[in-house]
Amino acid sequence: MTKQTVFFLAEDDEDDQLLFREAITAVDPAISCIVAKNGKEALQILQSDLLISPDCILLDLNMPLMNGIDCLRAIKKERQLVSIPVVLYSTTISFQIETEAKKLGAIHIFKKPDNYHGLIDQIRLILNDLA
Repeated sequence: MTKQTVFFLAEDDEDDQLLFREAITAVDPAISCIVAKNGKEALQILQSDLLISPDCILLDLNMPLMNGIDCLRAIKKERQLVSIPVVLYSTTISFQIETEAKKLGAIHIFKKPDNYHGLIDQIRLILNDLA
């Protein structure tokens, strides 16, 4: 039996949540996706006893209550979460943010693509990084 791939998405914009889910399904319909609406909620869900541990955590940089960098920092301090690959993305990524995210352990950082096909390409890159 093959292990199901699970992505965990922290994204406050409902339209972007839908877009990410559609792109993930387009790349591989077998990937399931757990969604949180901000970094604080993401951390609470990830710290709870999830039945399925995610294979990858995708964090939007700009979220209310806890941004992506602060959430990444908190994730990497948690013994049960530290080994889960984390991807950070936003509409704009500065060199400073990219450097900090890499230092904190993000495996991939990207600027949100302008179109659906660009997002599909990013999902494929993430899956290649996980392989």
